[in-house]
Amino acid sequence: MKKLMLCIVLLLVCGCEESFTPEQMQALAAQNEVLQKELDKVQAVAAAVAAEIEAAGIVDEAAVDRLAKVNEEIDRVQAQVDAIARALKGVPLTGDAAQDFISQFQAVNTASAGVNPYVVPIGAGLSGLSIILGWLAKRQRDEAARQHLKYQAHKQGVEKTMKECSSSSDSGVVAVESQLYNNIGAARDSLGV
Repeated sequence: MKKLMLCIVLLLVCGCEESFTPEQMQALAAQNEVLQKELDKVQAVAAAVAAEIEAAGIVDEAAVDRLAKVNEEIDRVQAQVDAIARALKGVPLTGDAAQDFISQFQAVNTASAGVNPYVVPIGAGLSGLSIILGWLAKRQRDEAARQHLKYQAHKQGVEKTMKECSSSSDSGVVAVESQLYNNIGAARDSLGV
């Protein structure tokens, strides 16, 4: 069963043909509750049937014991799957797909501690990856802020020059000023601002 749990987690994380969004992963975790209740019903019916068959003397006690052991194992795995699903559902989504995926993977990794012997190294790797992604995002935000400041400086320089040109009566300067405003208007129209 431990191998089955590990395979399920690995399939969800690495091996699926179709990639899941963080929102879809949380929806799948929410569906787990419904599946858990259905599995409980199936187990109850199987136990009742086994008791009836044993009472009628159709099967021996060893077969009933094997069914009881299977039900115990299902209950154990069911609790682990439920812990993973609850952890996955509890991850707040930020809208950054990469960071949300890492956060969900960290939650699944932590929740699988009972069956996953690699919790610590995987957690360390995910933490390192999260730090690197955060650093890259900060660099990107800083660069965007720097580019915005450059734009503001350029805009202020053009506005100052235009104010100085507006006071000129030279027809060439007036024509350039008019052309500049026309170009600015055309650029705003093309950008939708």
